[in-house]
Amino acid sequence: EQPTEPSTPEKPTEPTKPAEPSVPEKPVEPNKPTEPEKPVIPEKPVVPQQPEQPTDVVVKPNGEIATGGSTQQPTVPIETNNLAEVTHVPTVTTPIETASGESIVAVDKGVPLTQTADGLKPIKSEYKVLPSGNVQVKSSDGKMKVLPYTGEKMGVIASIAGVCLTVLSGILFYKKRKV
Repeated sequence: EQPTEPSTPEKPTEPTKPAEPSVPEKPVEPNKPTEPEKPVIPEKPVVPQQPEQPTDVVVKPNGEIATGGSTQQPTVPIETNNLAEVTHVPTVTTPIETASGESIVAVDKGVPLTQTADGLKPIKSEYKVLPSGNVQVKSSDGKMKVLPYTGEKMGVIASIAGVCLTVLSGILFYKKRKV
């Protein structure tokens, strides 16, 4: 066998340069995470806490609470969590005149009451129940008056007192008739 003549190699091709990567004109910055807004928490209505025991206070003839130890005047039991904010204790003898002309003679469970021919009725004037349960009304002199909260305990005490007086008067009437 005869050796074959080597073939001439082809010219090697020049390697092509890789294409330049495209450069964006404006660099893109990642978005900064935004902090979420704090959610608005709705205020819960304040439920007045009922005090354990009624407080006996001395009421001046004008309806204001007497400060000091005057024991000559009768005391009035009131229920309130904040005695310091109470400015007036309405009674039949010391009513509060509202800006609209109504006379508040009592407060029951945070509702100011006025005396009518049909009995005690809620007032038609505006009033505000404070967080302590006390009631704030605008009086005829333009000043804001704070009235004490009175609740079911006062009603129970009044009912028991009424029953006792009725029984006592019945016994006295029966004895008087018997003699």
